[in-house]
Amino acid sequence: MAGVRGAVLLSLLFLALPAAAAELVSPSDCVKRLHAASLERIQWGDLALDNSRDDAITRFGELLARQERELDRAVVDYAKANEIELPQRPPPGRNEPLERLEGPAFDTAFLARVAQSNKENISFLMRTREQYADPTFRRLVNKALATYRDSQRELEKLYEELPAG
Repeated sequence: MAGVRGAVLLSLLFLALPAAAAELVSPSDCVKRLHAASLERIQWGDLALDNSRDDAITRFGELLARQERELDRAVVDYAKANEIELPQRPPPGRNEPLERLEGPAFDTAFLARVAQSNKENISFLMRTREQYADPTFRRLVNKALATYRDSQRELEKLYEELPAG
């Protein structure tokens, strides 16, 4: 587990890096990105159930998938209400390397991906939220931010549970 602990620590340190310059993103593009991220993160959580041998990481994967399904329902509802067409599946092949891993190798890659995804999505949503005043869109962005921040808190708690080494 030492490799897993080190990967998580490194990923958590990257969260302190400054965000990229603000880019103008339409609400439609933001919703599409949130949907794609949720579909991918649901797959990661489901993979943890099959590919991890660590109970704590399996529980985290289950929580991740459940939270992302809840977030994605809100994203899909917003998209329907605003006539935004969403893809039904994540881009093929993106999770292929993760799918082939098991045990500690999977755990390390899985946790690093979740940490990186949290960092990128929180940064993106913080920039995007400030660009629009529409209360419905901002509620969706705030829900997504809360989901990613909760995921990060759970990841940090998981890191504390992992054996040192």
